[in-house]
Amino acid sequence: SASDAHMHLVCSLLLLYCTLLYLPSHSSMLFALFRGSISIPCFYESKYTDNEKYLCKGCKWKICSYEVKTNQYNSTKYLISDDQNQGVVTWTINDLTEEDTDCYWCVMEINQGRDDGNCFIVFVVLIKHVMCVFFYHLCSSSSNHLLSFIIPSCLLILTLNASIWFMLKRRSKSVQNCT
Repeated sequence: SASDAHMHLVCSLLLLYCTLLYLPSHSSMLFALFRGSISIPCFYESKYTDNEKYLCKGCKWKICSYEVKTNQYNSTKYLISDDQNQGVVTWTINDLTEEDTDCYWCVMEINQGRDDGNCFIVFVVLIKHVMCVFFYHLCSSSSNHLLSFIIPSCLLILTLNASIWFMLKRRSKSVQNCT
């Protein structure tokens, strides 16, 4: 109905506003629909042009699972695009579900050395058949960011969404009583 569509729009805008308000200024954010996809660009220095790049899933680098490497073929879940002229490898994750909520490492393999990488968090929330995906870059490898930022932000957003829903529901009842 029109009121449901209006409520979804208000909730989505509020969700966007609150997320922008609480995200660090250096962060990036993307949204995707349920069963949609998200693309994560990872920039690298020219010295890594010929190095293998890989996407690793898990908040602890030492025990993360290798999802895909640049020397592998694309799968239906993960796509790889390595633009060596621009120095950016783009990882696309398809068919997003809540199980895709996790830390992801964009890593450059270094021969005879410790691999170099950046951590990203993909956070997937199901709200009324719409999947919102938040993605942002972290400067540190600490998994405490997930607990200290994501969880309170989600609770705040869910509380605000519930409050708006109740206000709209009450307004709808008062309008019906007047007619």
